[in-house]
Amino acid sequence: MESKIKKFFKSKSIAVVGASRDKAKYGYKVFHLLKSKGYTVYPVNNKIKELDGETVYSSIENIEEHIDAVSIIIPPAGADSIMEQIYSKGIKSVWFQPGAESYKLIRYCTAHKIEVIYHKCVLVEAY
Repeated sequence: MESKIKKFFKSKSIAVVGASRDKAKYGYKVFHLLKSKGYTVYPVNNKIKELDGETVYSSIENIEEHIDAVSIIIPPAGADSIMEQIYSKGIKSVWFQPGAESYKLIRYCTAHKIEVIYHKCVLVEAY
């Protein structure tokens, strides 16, 4: 898992699925941490249009730029369609924040040769 984490943090562009305006939520904290570390970050949330001056995308497929990795911070039930978008865009690294993973999603990643990180927190591992 450590090599996958190191590779994830070598990414240049990361989509954050579940980005939030609520400063108490992990979607806000992960988005801002990655931005503060110099990554190009694409917030994804189909309920908001803007986050601190950044365009928020309703889905991964709406992002035209290249994405190296994805941090998922939504419940597993909402991630099924996101996984198909990740695969179709050729993204090779996914990090499920604790509580966002499921065995089904992990198996999907493994079956589609997407590196998967789970049971670890971006906020802890980034320091």
